[in-house]
Amino acid sequence: MPRLSSLRSPKRRSLRKKKILWLVFASIFSLASVCSAVLLFLNSNFIRISSILIEGNSAVLNEQVKSIVSKSISGDYFWFIPKDSFFLFPSRTFSRTIPSEFPSIAKISFSHRGLTAITAIISERSPYAIACIGQGKGDCYYADDNGVIFQSASSTDGVFPVYYISLPYGANPLGLQFIDCGRLTALANFVVGLTRLGFVDDSITISTSTDYDLSLEYKGSDKKSPTATSSTPILHLIINENRPFQETLKNFSAFWQEYESKATSTPVSKLSSVDMRYGDNIIYKTK
Repeated sequence: MPRLSSLRSPKRRSLRKKKILWLVFASIFSLASVCSAVLLFLNSNFIRISSILIEGNSAVLNEQVKSIVSKSISGDYFWFIPKDSFFLFPSRTFSRTIPSEFPSIAKISFSHRGLTAITAIISERSPYAIACIGQGKGDCYYADDNGVIFQSASSTDGVFPVYYISLPYGANPLGLQFIDCGRLTALANFVVGLTRLGFVDDSITISTSTDYDLSLEYKGSDKKSPTATSSTPILHLIINENRPFQETLKNFSAFWQEYESKATSTPVSKLSSVDMRYGDNIIYKTK
């Protein structure tokens, strides 16, 4: 029996090796078959993007976006996998990268029409304010209601509030959010409140992240001289965010009424600045 077992042992080992080799071959063949089937499927014309439609307000911008998308999905991955396959179209990537390349685009969304067509809808930013770099009027840009700078502005004249901001030398302002949406809205409401007192905002200088210098024009009439008006920036109102803007507006209104009542004549023309950054202590200067 031991001899018979020893004689059978090499044969069993040989059979076991053949079985292992057959399993390896079968596995490789199965894997190759699956990969070939997947590649054939991905290369099928009925699931490859052949039509790209861009819907936006600017024909030039539409063509630029279409060109970027078309070039990005042309060619293959590893020479076998087509980039324009329906299943490989990078909608999320395009939605993130295209607005960063075109600051005027607020949002771009993609949808499929069947298995071979893509539609992109572009939402562009609308002017809400003007941001100027430094104190010059030649380097100004439009910003939307989220405070994102997106386009050069040829003039500061118009209905949009003007903000003066400081940036590091050589910094590109396009695409920059110079102020967040909440603070931009709060400042707009503050300016509206000033108009009820007769003041019109000429510009707002953002000296720090929380300090604001409002250059105001007075369009109302002095109580001491009802016919006297002024159309020149005669008052700098300096505020910050230590208190809510509405509370600051209420305090300024009370200050203005008291100052106007105590002034002997034409109080507007004599007042040059009001600093309200120190709580109940209001510091004002006269000319």
